[in-house]
Amino acid sequence: MIRTKDHSVIKEGLLTAQETQLFIKEMEEKCMEVDFIGLIEILNKYSLKNINQEDYNDFISQALKEHQFWHENAMEIKINSVQSFESKCIACSFGKTIKAFSVEFRKMNETKLPGRIVYQKSFALNFEINNNELIDFGWCNAFLEQEEMKVLLE
Repeated sequence: MIRTKDHSVIKEGLLTAQETQLFIKEMEEKCMEVDFIGLIEILNKYSLKNINQEDYNDFISQALKEHQFWHENAMEIKINSVQSFESKCIACSFGKTIKAFSVEFRKMNETKLPGRIVYQKSFALNFEINNNELIDFGWCNAFLEQEEMKVLLE
């Protein structure tokens, strides 16, 4: 973290520009696979310098919760499809473009109509880039859904 003369804070890069491109690509690939343990493995693969440990731990904690929902659920989740789309944050990074993922799935052990109802759940990642370098990243917990983005862009 660097303080300027006016006391504003400039975050230092976590990765080089080249590493940033690879990191984001790999993170998005794991999201398309709904592989949250894979996301954690990517974090361990890269040497993220100057990372805020609390934010890092929060990211991992949410990844583990997502993993439990998708892969350790008593309802036996069967994923039908995954789509990625650009969205807009509607909370802490208001208006910022983020990468969202929409997953259609069925609950195979549901008591009524097992495996016949298609559900949808979305999640999103927010990558903060400055001078082509990753300076922060995390989950975006408040964003426009895919249909809302279509209406916004019409």
